[in-house]
This record gives sequence, C-alpha cells and structure tokens, in this order.
Amino acid sequence: MRQLVKANKGFDMEKVKEIEIPRYTVPGYLEKLLSTDFYEATPGHRFLLYFHGASYKARLKGERKEVKDKGKDLERKLDHGEWKNLYKQYRPSDWNPLKDSKIYALKSVRGKSEIAKVLTEALQSRQAFLAEKLVNQVEPIKVKLTAPLATGLGNPHPVENGFSFLSPYGIPYLPGSGIKGAVRRAAEELALFDESSDWSIPLVWLLFGFETSSAYLAPLSKLEAVDVVQKEAEHWRGAFGEYAEKQAEADKVLRYWLSLEAVKSSIPEELQHLTERPFEFCKTLQGSDKLRKAISWQGLVRFWDVFFDTDFLDVDILNPHHKDYYEGKGPPHDAESPKP
Repeated sequence: MRQLVKANKGFDMEKVKEIEIPRYTVPGYLEKLLSTDFYEATPGHRFLLYFHGASYKARLKGERKEVKDKGKDLERKLDHGEWKNLYKQYRPSDWNPLKDSKIYALKSVRGKSEIAKVLTEALQSRQAFLAEKLVNQVEPIKVKLTAPLATGLGNPHPVENGFSFLSPYGIPYLPGSGIKGAVRRAAEELALFDESSDWSIPLVWLLFGFETSSAYLAPLSKLEAVDVVQKEAEHWRGAFGEYAEKQAEADKVLRYWLSLEAVKSSIPEELQHLTERPFEFCKTLQGSDKLRKAISWQGLVRFWDVFFDTDFLDVDILNPHHKDYYEGKGPPHDAESPKP
C-alpha cells in the first residue's frame, strides 16, 4: 500500500492512495465468471487454479477523509473477499506479481464450498464401501486433531508454502503415503532402540516396504556432515549394524522376506548369494548403493488417504526455524531466531 499527498491552493490537501488488489491469473472471460461464482469452487481450486497470484492497483483520490473512508471500505472488501464488488468497482487493466496483499488472497481460500462437502462425503462413503467388502483386510481408524494441521507445505505455490489438495477435486486431504511414513518411522525407532519391543527392521520392511534412503542404511549426505547430525546418523547405522551381528542370521522374518520372489528377483544376479546369507546381506546394504537401489518391495500394508470431516480452513503464520541447518551451514538448535 502506498500513500501520496499533493498540495492544492490554500490549506486543502488532496490525497492519493494506492492499494494492491489481488486478481486471478486467468483469461478475462473466466475472470468475469469467477467474480460471481468464485466461492462455489472448491478450496483447492481457489488455492491453485484460480489463486489470486497477480494484482492491479486501485488508485484513490480526494480529500483526506474521503480517501481514508474509501480505503477502509476497500480493505474491508479485500478482507472479506468480495471479488464481485471489487471487479465491478475497479476494472483491472494491469498485470503485476502479487507482493503486499498475499494475506487477502489466502483468506479467499478459507472454508469449503458446498460442492467440496459433497465430494468429501462421497469419497468417505467410497472408502467405507470398499472397507466393508474387504472383510478382515481393512482396519478403519477415525482420529481427532489436537492442533492445527498443515500438510503439503513443500508443494510449489506463489506464496512459497503449498498445501495438499486432492486432484482433480480440490479438497484438502492427508496422503496415505504421509501416514505410512510416520508409522514406519515410529516402527523403525522401536525396532532399533527399544529392546522390549517386538518390532524388528525386517518386519518394518515386510509391512511398510524397503526404503533405500533409510538413515540406518544410506551414507551420510552433505547436510548430515554437521557434527551433531552426523553423530545421530552414526547412532542409527550403529544400531542396525548391531542387529546384523547379533540377530540377522537367526531372524526368521528376514529369511522369509529374502525368500519372496518379488524381493529375490530384484536383487542383482552377482549378489543373489546374499539372499541365503542374512548377516552378509545386512552388512552389504550399508555399503552398496547398487544393492539398496535394486531392491523393490512396497510392503504388505497400504494406507488410504485421509479426508477431513471439518470444513474449516484458516490462514496461519509460519515462523521458519533452523535456517542455517536447512542451508547446510550448521546444526539445528533452539537458540536461533525464527524468521516470520
């Protein structure tokens, strides 16, 4: 937002105020349609296909009080996403990248449309129907969030933080792969560091699939070259090495997994002998990039996508932490200043 003041004769002052108004990056014919039906679109379409990623300037002129009142009215319309009124009042003519008014563009995504509610219920019903048909093969679980959830932040977007919306429907969801990754990580920790647990790494592979880049297998990356991270990575690799030495040969789950045709056939011919030597197989995994990349096994357990009962979406502030860590300049610690 920019304000200019122009002096007239006497003591009267004319004020010029420029306000950035977000606009859709779509053809004109579609822009007119969206100005009346924008909120009928699902939130994912508002966030992606029809996001207000560009802007134009509203130039307000007049006496101070008049411009101030007009400015307040315009900001109110922006805050409430009254795009129909804004389009009629200020005909957009220029295309500029959105800079200072991203908050208004994001607020336009809040809440679900009626069609989004219908689509969500239809997808949930489809899952329930399949679960009923797959007797004793599916375990439906309903959970309640105890804190706000942001998913898919790494997805590309003009505001730099993405969000997961199911294509082509445009409804928020949590991908099953994300649930699987979280459960898998918990199982790995239990397998390697909890002696009282019944979990083992071969059981993790059998159920959740083989992961080439697992911390206890893959060599240290450039990011992990930082001392504190390197120490933790070595801790994981050491725990797996200890398992290999003490338990691998006698592990029936490991021998069973290695005997599966899908696993055995993916291992290179020159390394096939390792399928009969569990200890050597585990030790070779940590040193052979070729072996790790060759193994193809998705696991016996599948996780379906999660859909939310609530129709509440809101805008929140993210304070990035550990900037130096993510840039490979230092370890993560709690003494850094968050950057709004």
